[in-house]
Amino acid sequence: MLEKLAGKRGGQIVASILNNFEAVENSLETMQNSAGAAEAEMSIITESLTFKLNKLKETGTGIFQNLFPREDIGTVVDLLSSILSVLDKITETIGLLGTVLTSVAIVKGIKSIS
Repeated sequence: MLEKLAGKRGGQIVASILNNFEAVENSLETMQNSAGAAEAEMSIITESLTFKLNKLKETGTGIFQNLFPREDIGTVVDLLSSILSVLDKITETIGLLGTVLTSVAIVKGIKSIS
């Protein structure tokens, strides 16, 4: 009967499953339990700082690629890298408070000029 339902090879597979159904039930139970464990582990991962920083970086990359034509991206990246290098040197030299005060002074200077 199994051979008629599932073919010669398929019939053997079905017979094997029926003869070892306890193993099938154990496999299904293990699968269900592992799904919950995987969800719990993924929840921990998504709350990690590394995951959040990578998500932010990838979102920024997507926005950047949407805003600038492919041909101009290299130039824009070089410009932004240069600006960030300057900011890095400034913050390294004068710290957070100095950077804030310098930024405020620059903004006020620009406003007074205009």
